[in-house]
Amino acid sequence: MANLSIRGLVLAAVVSAADPASLLYSLTAESSPDPVEAHGRGQLHIYLTPSASAHVSKDTPFKIDLSAQGAHFEKEHLRRVDAIADSPLHFRADFIAGDRGKAQLSAKATFFICTEKLCIRQQKQLSVDKIIQ
Repeated sequence: MANLSIRGLVLAAVVSAADPASLLYSLTAESSPDPVEAHGRGQLHIYLTPSASAHVSKDTPFKIDLSAQGAHFEKEHLRRVDAIADSPLHFRADFIAGDRGKAQLSAKATFFICTEKLCIRQQKQLSVDKIIQ
């Protein structure tokens, strides 16, 4: 039994060490208004904030793929040029809510986070649950 616990701890350490780039930024999302009316308009705000020692490369591919259940995004993809602010990178994705109930808004971001010594490709998924009244 103790052997299993040690293996689990080692596996957790390996997984954590496998993605050191995730310590170089935060990626968050929120939606407004809250709640949104059925068939009304809302916005998903996505923030990509690098740490003080990192930056999001302007010279490498960048995209955010949008999808939703119970709502519909006006655009399916965002590029870096779609950012409405640069520090932190802030994106606004407009959506139209569906019928009353619950919607799930999802964003899959692909970008490169860089330091002075290296750039690492990142691909992260975010989801926000939304109540539709």
